[in-house]
Amino acid sequence: MTLTTIFIYVGIAAVIFTALTILLYSKGILVFPHPGTKTAAVTREDIDNRYTPVRYVMTFLQSFLGIFFIFSGLVKAIDPLGTAYKMEQYFAQFELVADGSIFSFMSGLFPLMSSFSVAFATFMIVLELVLGFTILFGIWKRLSSWLFFIILFFFTILTGFTHLTGYVPDGVNFFEFGKWGEFVKSQRKVTDCGCFGDFLKLDPFVSFVKDLILISLGFILLIFNKSMHQYFKGAAGGLLALVITGISLLFCLNNFVWDLPVKDFRPFAEGVNIQASKAAEEEKLANAPMYFIYKNLETGQNEQFDMKNLPKDKTKFEYVDRIQEEVETKKTADFYLSGFKTITDSTGTQTFEEDVTEDFFATQGYHFVIVNASREKANADAFQTTVATLQSEAEAAKIPFLGLTHVGSYEEVESFRHDMQAAFPFYTADDILLKTIVRSNPGILLMNGPTIVKKWHHNKVPNFETIQKEHIK
Repeated sequence: MTLTTIFIYVGIAAVIFTALTILLYSKGILVFPHPGTKTAAVTREDIDNRYTPVRYVMTFLQSFLGIFFIFSGLVKAIDPLGTAYKMEQYFAQFELVADGSIFSFMSGLFPLMSSFSVAFATFMIVLELVLGFTILFGIWKRLSSWLFFIILFFFTILTGFTHLTGYVPDGVNFFEFGKWGEFVKSQRKVTDCGCFGDFLKLDPFVSFVKDLILISLGFILLIFNKSMHQYFKGAAGGLLALVITGISLLFCLNNFVWDLPVKDFRPFAEGVNIQASKAAEEEKLANAPMYFIYKNLETGQNEQFDMKNLPKDKTKFEYVDRIQEEVETKKTADFYLSGFKTITDSTGTQTFEEDVTEDFFATQGYHFVIVNASREKANADAFQTTVATLQSEAEAAKIPFLGLTHVGSYEEVESFRHDMQAAFPFYTADDILLKTIVRSNPGILLMNGPTIVKKWHHNKVPNFETIQKEHIK
């Protein structure tokens, strides 16, 4: 799926909805009152259902923009925590940018906003869904068109900022415009906008162009909002908006508070062999094209060559650098685990940290993995009841347990293990990796070797007998 494909599908849906709307107006089921008509009961004389060119354009725009917002909101509502994590990245960057600039007085605001990122993400997703429906059905035409434009203005600034950070070298503040250099893709502080969650990763520049297009269409909607079609008026429209708000909120909450996302778009979905996926991504990186930079001694300019087209006369060129083309990889490429090894000798007892990724992959048969991305936000009750009960029953059937938590010292991890009363060892990994694996803290994985068989939110773990019957073959 690409952005172009999404635009095509949304465009087709918009054409169908536009045709339906025009049909309903032609049959008199929906009506356009004359401008200035304010009576609650519109008479036949007040009706002007002629479809002018402006109305044709506005109906299609409403349909296209409304359906686009509904789709965009829906794929994010499936995984609200993903949007919250993306917002945390933005807030962290805004704090760094504000600090040391003329906006330093605002730097303390962003950590506070980050602490409410889940609530903020949920609010924005629900607002996007509701706004999509109000635009589509013409509810609160003026208010909806204004909100749509304001949100698109905010998104455009966000994606524009993300792209422009590619011109800002490391150690340089965004507002030090005189120190900007050439665009370097790897300098961008946020690699994708999160516009479609994990369903589709968009390059920040592509997303910026997309937002420029949408805000232009939103401006037309704002200027001609009186010509928008309207399916529901007054209390009926308000009631529909309220119902959509409630359904959207419940759907969001179900996808992280009570259960895992209804659809897993991430690279650690059920059925994925992590070892095989990691190997494939590493091979993709190893095979990425390599380019060589040489300085042309005659012109003084740097020139780029690939492996098949290196300079033949080395006396005219001076080697400067080599660059490997950036390739987009799945998060499985970053799957690295660390463990602790204790050695006792004549000098005493020492604990070392070592790479245990291959040891993890070498685990044979079925085993449970408890993923806890944040020790600070750990759910002790889930560990001491749900996890402890499952472990007791599973180990009676010779199925082992292992824990994963974010990077920390041996003392920190052991202290956490004892606090949670977890009677199994823990490996450590990057917290972003763990958050990507499962959207629950803790989350429970049933694995068979390096393959993920099943994942559960800690609120939705069935008893071991059910797991054994349905998933352990």
